[in-house]
Amino acid sequence: MGRPSKAELAAREAAANAETEAQEEKMQETSQEATQEAEQEAELVEGAAETNDVPAGIPADGNADAIAALQEQIAELQAQLAEKNAAPSVVLAKQEETVKLTYVATVSDNNVLNLGDFGQMTGVGWVIEIPRSQFGGKFMTAFVQKLIKKRRLIVLDGLTAEERVRYGVDYKEGEVMDVQMFDKLLDMDVEKLLHIFENLCPEHQQFVATRFISAYEKGDNRIGRGLIEPLQTISKKKNPNGLFTPILEKMNKT
Repeated sequence: MGRPSKAELAAREAAANAETEAQEEKMQETSQEATQEAEQEAELVEGAAETNDVPAGIPADGNADAIAALQEQIAELQAQLAEKNAAPSVVLAKQEETVKLTYVATVSDNNVLNLGDFGQMTGVGWVIEIPRSQFGGKFMTAFVQKLIKKRRLIVLDGLTAEERVRYGVDYKEGEVMDVQMFDKLLDMDVEKLLHIFENLCPEHQQFVATRFISAYEKGDNRIGRGLIEPLQTISKKKNPNGLFTPILEKMNKT
């Protein structure tokens, strides 16, 4: 065979170039089709995640994991949103238990009882609350013990029966006066007063006597011999000298 002519070489080169261009064009079309298919598949997967359905034409084994993962993410987001929008829970701290006390004594309304870190009590009838956990400790100073022993500080509530015995505040019925009773002494019916007075502890009988003595010295006309003499007789059962002697002595001089 002889050497190909220039015309043949040119024809061959043109044919090769045409074939190359055809192959490149075909590859580009294939790439575009693949991209479109991928985008369509992604749209179908996203739609499946929203509707919880596997779309037709999508192989279950090829997209089940992706759909499950999307569904799990959606569930987590929904749970977080629900938790964020939920009303905050309110936890109430347990209120500390307290012991309630009142002060009863023959003092003026302006008299101030200083209890240190636990505040002050003015006059009679003032009620104070002490944390139960501190009642038998920090609060129970020698001064407070003295007031409790003299029945000036009266425990109203907050202690068990056993604790009342321990601290000497297990009052018998009618043994101590409440504030209302103390305030109404001078206006109380004689028979009722005598009954109450007879049951009082010695300390509160002394309160009554002091109250009457002070009122008599101020010229209170509600205090007469018909009331003081029976009170004196009752008081001698616990105090041989009688608690109302100062009044009777002054009455005997008039």
